[in-house]
Amino acid sequence: ETVYCALAWSEDALVPTTAEEASAQLEATTMFWRDWLARAAIPDHELGPLIQRSALTIKGLTYMPTGAAVAALTTSLPETPGGERNWDYRYTWMRDTTFTLQALHYLNLDWEADEFMQFVADLEPNSDGALQIMYGIDGRRDLTETTRDDLSGYAGARPVRIGNGAFDQRQNDVYGAVLDSILLHTRRSQRLPRRLWPIVQSQAACATKVWRE
Repeated sequence: ETVYCALAWSEDALVPTTAEEASAQLEATTMFWRDWLARAAIPDHELGPLIQRSALTIKGLTYMPTGAAVAALTTSLPETPGGERNWDYRYTWMRDTTFTLQALHYLNLDWEADEFMQFVADLEPNSDGALQIMYGIDGRRDLTETTRDDLSGYAGARPVRIGNGAFDQRQNDVYGAVLDSILLHTRRSQRLPRRLWPIVQSQAACATKVWRE
């Protein structure tokens, strides 16, 4: 006897109605990911399987509608067991962009890298032209932090946080992180997209004003 279980996030989600449909969807999902991974340039190395898993993780951390990559898929994982330093990392940090792009380009996943740069190009800067240190995966700027006192985090850690209070912090390394990302992407594609040039200008201007601070 075969049974199946389907979990959905909406009543309108398309879920299988028979075990045969469930099996077919699982097979289609497996085929999709194998075909996607076949496009990547995985080195013939003893760490190849780990690199494959890392590539799949980066793809899994990508929000398809915008191309943004999140730092983590959950909130309130404690830095120390039982502590209060349980931060919400479900956002995109500008300083992480260079490392993400470097990994994607190294694996020949240039389409994903370009999608991410299009996300950066769409971001709304601050009034002085600087980009924030982090954004929501949909590009939102306001990540005001609240807590859910009715929930507990990993191993009972509290509080559970929604949002991240660091979103409006001034961190002057953001200019270099953004410019480094654009440089890396431009070298790889051998062109500088017109949409990215205003960001280059604004981040360079901001860095010029504050480099003594």
